[in-house]
Amino acid sequence: MPKIVYAPILEQAGFLKRKAAVVVEAKLLTDEFISVICTGDSIADLGSSENDFLYSINTKGWPANTFAQSKQLFNMLPDSGIAGNTTQMLLDRLQTDVIDTRAQVAVIMIGTNDVHAQIAESVTIANMQTIVDNLTNAGMKVIITPITWRGDNHPIYTGKIETINAAYADIANANPNVAISGAFDEFNDIAVNDARWQEVTIDKLHPNSAGGYLMGKVISKALDDNLESAYPANASQLVLNNEILGTGGSAGLGATGQAPDSFIVFWAQPVSGVGVEYIGDSLVLRAGDGSTGGRNDAKLFQNVAINNPTPTEQFLAKATVSITKEVLAEISSISVSIKPNSGKTYNFLFNGEAADAIFQEGYNKFEMRTIPTVLDSSVTSVEVSVSLKSRGNQDVEIKIHELSLIKI
Repeated sequence: MPKIVYAPILEQAGFLKRKAAVVVEAKLLTDEFISVICTGDSIADLGSSENDFLYSINTKGWPANTFAQSKQLFNMLPDSGIAGNTTQMLLDRLQTDVIDTRAQVAVIMIGTNDVHAQIAESVTIANMQTIVDNLTNAGMKVIITPITWRGDNHPIYTGKIETINAAYADIANANPNVAISGAFDEFNDIAVNDARWQEVTIDKLHPNSAGGYLMGKVISKALDDNLESAYPANASQLVLNNEILGTGGSAGLGATGQAPDSFIVFWAQPVSGVGVEYIGDSLVLRAGDGSTGGRNDAKLFQNVAINNPTPTEQFLAKATVSITKEVLAEISSISVSIKPNSGKTYNFLFNGEAADAIFQEGYNKFEMRTIPTVLDSSVTSVEVSVSLKSRGNQDVEIKIHELSLIKI
């Protein structure tokens, strides 16, 4: 089973820092479409808030980013992070909010509020041990994540956090049903830097989109290293022409150019050039700058018939897109969405901050996925789309390589 073994504590820039080495052994779990629930405090809740109008998963939260970046397909259940939770609070609601979901795997991020409330490290560690014991006794596998560093008062907090993280690693190493993710070194280094913290957080603690991307990169690797989730045998592709070939589609509502077969394009109105066209083997979608009567957004979509879905069926949309660094600063957002004819809309929003984090990794092509969801039984059709929005200063463009709707 993969485990994290912490190296000796190193003194760097006036505060303590640990490096981790991963030893890869057997998988914690091998199954088809493994169900995963993320739980913990506000950092686990960000980007996954539900209201009466819209359920939006975006890159301010690591759970959706973890799902989008994983090399496998997991059944990601709605996360149960709650702002302000301590380890004791999570322990108090563990049965109803985690165990009763029947998830096979729990990913836990908890402890920063213990540190802030000056709860003794021994209490936090003991609570985590009980949480892990309760989950594994219920038959679940567990992946613990280290506590991220806090930019507020970090010289004092960091020593406590490192003590707890080392104990979390010991808890994982002692249990064959538990693993711990790698350390959030990239995120931590920037979050505690007084000149750079806004690059990855909104307040020196909670991740923004770029921070969510960096955290998701670490946790998705932990999932891929520790779990083997086979692609669902019953999965089916519902979008016609999901590789977006041909020019027989419709360019409407001001869009210029030729849409791919079975697709519609709206609002692609650049000041110069064509709103939608093929360059090489990729479909280029352009949004305008919002001037001269045009719009600063563009959408490629297809309406797909759905015959009254059942509670046992789940749906997810995914798109593969690429962008160039030249237009990165002018892109406001890119999203992939499922919009049913009744009920809530489900989307994965990727904004410029997160895209910038991808470029720091040396990539410009990425996949976006909505988390698997059950649709209302009254649904008869859904709109599956990729949307692009500029900041309104100049035309922007993306290349779209695939758009799919998968039923599981």
